[in-house]
Amino acid sequence: MTDATATTNWEDYPVWQDATVYSSTLFVAQGNPAASDTNAGTEAAPLRTIQAALERVQPGQRILVRAGIYREQLTPRRGGNGPDSMIAIEAAPGEDVHVRGSRVLKATCDRPRPWQEGYGAGGRMPSLAQCVWQLPLDELTAEERATVLALNVEAADEVLMPWMKPVSGRPPYTLRRGLLFQDGQRLQQLHHAGDLPRVPGSYWFEPDGSAILLHPYGGGDPVLSRLEIAVQPHLLCPADVGVGYIRVAGITFEQCANAFLRAGAGAVTTLGGHHWIIERCLFRDINSAGLEFGDHAFENNSTDPRNPGRTWKGQGHVIARRNEFSQCGTAGIRCLGATEARVLDSTFEACGWQEAEYYFECAAIKLLLTRRALVAGNRIRGLVGACGIWLDWDNKHSRVTRNIIRDVQSIQGGIFVEASHVPNLVDRNVIWNVDGPGIFGGDSSFQLYLHNVIGRTRESPLKLFCHTDRSVGGRPVTCIGNCVEANVFVDPPMHRTDADDNRFAANVVVTTTGQNAFDMAAWQARGFDRDVRQVRGAIEFSESGCLRWDWNVDLAAESATPAPEVGVDFDERRWPENGSAVGPLALVGKRGSVDLGDPR
Repeated sequence: MTDATATTNWEDYPVWQDATVYSSTLFVAQGNPAASDTNAGTEAAPLRTIQAALERVQPGQRILVRAGIYREQLTPRRGGNGPDSMIAIEAAPGEDVHVRGSRVLKATCDRPRPWQEGYGAGGRMPSLAQCVWQLPLDELTAEERATVLALNVEAADEVLMPWMKPVSGRPPYTLRRGLLFQDGQRLQQLHHAGDLPRVPGSYWFEPDGSAILLHPYGGGDPVLSRLEIAVQPHLLCPADVGVGYIRVAGITFEQCANAFLRAGAGAVTTLGGHHWIIERCLFRDINSAGLEFGDHAFENNSTDPRNPGRTWKGQGHVIARRNEFSQCGTAGIRCLGATEARVLDSTFEACGWQEAEYYFECAAIKLLLTRRALVAGNRIRGLVGACGIWLDWDNKHSRVTRNIIRDVQSIQGGIFVEASHVPNLVDRNVIWNVDGPGIFGGDSSFQLYLHNVIGRTRESPLKLFCHTDRSVGGRPVTCIGNCVEANVFVDPPMHRTDADDNRFAANVVVTTTGQNAFDMAAWQARGFDRDVRQVRGAIEFSESGCLRWDWNVDLAAESATPAPEVGVDFDERRWPENGSAVGPLALVGKRGSVDLGDPR
């Protein structure tokens, strides 16, 4: 079987479940006056910290956490024994549980003056602006100080990520990892102290790490606000590599000072574990990646003593579903290796705020080396400097389906399938308002791009070409044999494909303005889209997720055979036997609307 003819059952992506009947519960209740880590952990005598419960919990038991802000790094010591003997860490129903990787700063602030001892001797004068304050960091422990002052990318990290060499030595890679918050609102770290007076809500680290200079929001003495600084490199990280069968549910993970490393640096990481379920959690205000559950805990050449290398011991099978990701600096989810992964029904907003796209690890969802992974039903919006969904390197038989991706500014665009020569299926997605390409199939062959709606992209809605001269598995990359069928393209610029044996067929091009930038005659002269259906009219995708159209052709009256790989439409309805199959929708008439769900 060749790559081009390899087949997959594109409907067969089972989702395993936690089948454990929990034998007992350990209770954690920080706010209970009687709480103590020496207690029995009963509801009447709860533990005070989550970590105390993690030290005790055994397979078949769960930890139930009551409301509170838990400033601790969670370190599971063991995992479960199977789907019917898991360990669970859950927020109590209806209660807000926050695992927060910061500490409150209690030092008194002062305004730095030019006559203060040490400033002139150091050859640097502080700003004379009254809005700039000095905050000493004396109260940090040595371990906290090391985390806070570490660069986003240290020299040792660059060795593990040689592809980022062109941007080495520049911000944000040279900024510190310590995020600073004023009354819960993240401040902006600056590269130059002289910019502080002009940027309200900003801060800068003294070179020796002794203090912060800050320009608080709203002016006035920042001590009157609650100042928090992120000091933890992780919010949850197991003690050992490869721990499995753990479920985490309903917890807010926030304010983490993690690194930009591609692997081993997630705020919440399974550390190369297997069979985890992470559900109904909120990840926000993270310096780099929010969640990491890759098959591989570290880069292959990492010197970390826990690094097992690229050995295979049954990793994967992680489910991340119904989670929320907001304000994650480089990625919502990033994983090195994703075997049988399931990323389902989650929301991603305002990820990529570090503007670090040119180290090529930024996306709402970035999965590398996928094997039968499913990314489905997610809502992604408001990204700057981060791709929507990125399948990176030698992906096999994975599916990206029924996602809504909108309002994205990224050189990789809405969806990026990179350096893959075994089929993957990208189908029934809505990609809207992208400053970049809609779908980028870079260095990839034999991919399937079917039944999507792609509208209002600044660059090509489909961009298929070789952008490097690499090899995958000893085979030079190509960009041939891709199939682009039954999609709807709204006001598209020209597609880009450098090979004439990619297939474009049964697509619809909608023009909503008087001008059409797509030269259809030139496109068809290359043998593409000879059966294209061209439509004029209106089509809009509202903020609430409603797709409305009104055009001059009744496509429902035309016969259009859906791609056999896609058995149902966006709403899981079977395609009509004698109707239309337009983009992700069945039965599209001259006008209508469909609610695709609120992407917020």
